Amino acid sequence: MSQNPPVFEVLPRDLSAYRQGNVGIDYVHRFESGQPGPHVLINALTHGNEICGMVAATHLLDSGVRPRIGTLTISFANVAAYESFDKSRPFESRQLVHNLNRIWSATELDGTAESPELLRARALRPVVAAADHILDIHSTSQDVEPFWVYPAYQRNADVALAIGRPP
Repeated sequence: MSQNPPVFEVLPRDLSAYRQGNVGIDYVHRFESGQPGPHVLINALTHGNEICGMVAATHLLDSGVRPRIGTLTISFANVAAYESFDKSRPFESRQLVHNLNRIWSATELDGTAESPELLRARALRPVVAAADHILDIHSTSQDVEPFWVYPAYQRNADVALAIGRPP
């Protein structure tokens, strides 16, 4: 089954200005408040064709958002897939080899297989492990209401309900 390419409201932009983060891992930026508090990771581009997360992450970085307490980390995950984006074939840039959202098990991360996504997941592993909360921003080409997907733990539901969603 082939899908018709969606109409894009936002197109990719050059992310090279964000490549050199401040933690020794490309495209990862960490900001510490100096005050105790949670470590929140906001991640964009788990899938290279889900551009809205890039818009949110670049906005946070460009506008100088910094945490009042705790730590804020902003990352762009699958930049290699993102850079392969072609709006005439947008579904082909979701991933290069592996679905980055499905390779986080110890078996995958500690294994010997290699792909751009596995190498990136291994590089991001300490970033993910350090976070108390992770907001992994995704988007869809379907016309749907905004929604949250999270593991069924009360603390996750509490965070989602506290943040809310657009009307």
